[in-house]
Amino acid sequence: MAGNSVNFPTADALVAHFDRFIEVDKERTNFIETLLQRLAYNENQIRRLELDLEDQTRSRIRYQSETNELENRLNSFQKLMNKDAYVAVIVDGDGAKFRDDLLADTTSGAVEAAQNIQHEVRQYLETLKSDSFAGDDVPVVTRVFANVRDLGRVLRSSGVVRSEDDMYMFAENFTNSRPDFDFVNVGRGKENADSKIRRMLGHYYKDYRCKKIFFVACHDAGYAHDLRGYVAADAEHRIVLVETTPAEESLQSLKFPMVRFKSVFREEPLKLKPMMTRSQSAVRSKSPAKLANNIAGLRSAMATPVNTQPLSSPPATANSASSPPGLPDAIVITSSENGSGSVRHATFPTAGNQSAKAKAAKSSRPARTIEYNEDGHRLDAAIKTPSYSSAHDTYKRKCEGIKPKVFCNAFYIGGQCPRGDQCEREHETTLTADEVAIHRFKARTSACYKGPECDSYDCHLSHHCPTDPNCSRPDCKFSKTKFGDLHLTKTKLMPYERWTEDNSFPTYIRKETDGPVAMVPLGAATYSMALTRGRPTREGTSPENGWIVREGRELGRMQGECMTTTTTTTIIIITITTSGLFLVKNRHAHPSPFRSGRSHAHASPRCRITSATQRRRQVGRASEA
Repeated sequence: MAGNSVNFPTADALVAHFDRFIEVDKERTNFIETLLQRLAYNENQIRRLELDLEDQTRSRIRYQSETNELENRLNSFQKLMNKDAYVAVIVDGDGAKFRDDLLADTTSGAVEAAQNIQHEVRQYLETLKSDSFAGDDVPVVTRVFANVRDLGRVLRSSGVVRSEDDMYMFAENFTNSRPDFDFVNVGRGKENADSKIRRMLGHYYKDYRCKKIFFVACHDAGYAHDLRGYVAADAEHRIVLVETTPAEESLQSLKFPMVRFKSVFREEPLKLKPMMTRSQSAVRSKSPAKLANNIAGLRSAMATPVNTQPLSSPPATANSASSPPGLPDAIVITSSENGSGSVRHATFPTAGNQSAKAKAAKSSRPARTIEYNEDGHRLDAAIKTPSYSSAHDTYKRKCEGIKPKVFCNAFYIGGQCPRGDQCEREHETTLTADEVAIHRFKARTSACYKGPECDSYDCHLSHHCPTDPNCSRPDCKFSKTKFGDLHLTKTKLMPYERWTEDNSFPTYIRKETDGPVAMVPLGAATYSMALTRGRPTREGTSPENGWIVREGRELGRMQGECMTTTTTTTIIIITITTSGLFLVKNRHAHPSPFRSGRSHAHASPRCRITSATQRRRQVGRASEA
């Protein structure tokens, strides 16, 4: 029985085996549930992506359609722009002058000048190989701005044209040669042409149809500031500078393309020379009797001075040798290094009338004065700080435009420069009244190199701090100069003496405690040395007996050529010459080594005057000096 029995697992083994099957089923169930969840998630993602794809497809189709529409519109606009495209040529005709051979023939020369401009422009455009300039039908708009009258005078004086009317004819024929060509007569005044050129430059730059701007004004550095504002990526390709005479360095530094129109404009400055008006020729053609009568009338007519630079007499020639001593007003034409000419009206000086005219000019203007305080320190008139206005901006731009040069003080403040054409400072730029006021104030912020003893009536600098007596700046440049501290207190700003131009005697400004000192030049045998309240106080018959009196108080007595005083605070030295009386005030009194208890002049036999202050205060001029 035992041999045929079957081995069955125990109940515990079966239960354990069954539990393993249950665990396997759970794992299978979890796995299947995970797969189902993943499948559901993927199906949701697929549906979302399908929607996104559908949306992107619709967007792409819409964007593609809009892109095609915009491209078509852009092409239409480009075609429209290129269809109406043009190039502009701006010419400053006062400085950029046409070739002599073109100006000589006012009819065909003007037409040829217009043709050459068009040819030069198109030849330059061909080198760019741009679709915007394809073909020869691109309009060339040309504007020439000039003062035709003065330009005609400049060209006539150099022998380029026969008369001023030839320039008018040339301008008219140039304008009529092409519908897009204009020669604009701006009249007298440098700013007339400059303002129009600047405005047209801005107009053409803002017009998208203008593909190129040929700027023919490289002779004038004043345009550098305006062109500097157009230095940009597109402007460097749109603006082209056309060089006639050598371009200013400030314009070359802008890096704009630069070309030359050799068939149109002259490349060297005009060689100008003074010329006389028709009225002068008429004077020379008259008979001597009529000429003498006319000279008297001309001299009276020329009594009114002309505010211009002094002109030197012309070289002696066959014609000038026969010139009468009094000539009518002449038109003088000058040229700068860059070829620009200027015309000014002046009276032509000759040996017979130059000094008379100088006296008439001086007498017609108020006499200038210089005041000093008791220490001999020159006092400056108070100056008001200019209020801020647009003139500050324009003045600053003009200063930038003329660099490295600066404005000439004598020319812009004084009215004329004694150095004339030899002056290295700026004379050509026009300043308005407000700009001149700003320049005058700027000049007063600089200390005079002659210091407080300056005696020049033409000095426009400062001899002490302009803000005295209220200067509060610790770093004021007037504190440490080679003349010391140039700051004055309120007391030191009180004037003591006043010198007037062309007057040999100073005027002493009266104080409350001191009366005036009146000086009378020496006469012959009898003379009065001083006046007190208009009455002679002492009379003498020789220099040894002369007296100086201030309000009746005796100050000193003449001793030969010198004078000793009875005061220890003031020494007055008087030197007598054949021309009159010299008065010098010496403030360094010292006891006399020759007279006990008295002060007197230096022991030199003639009391010689050596200091600059003393020389300035001399009353009169010795004939032997």
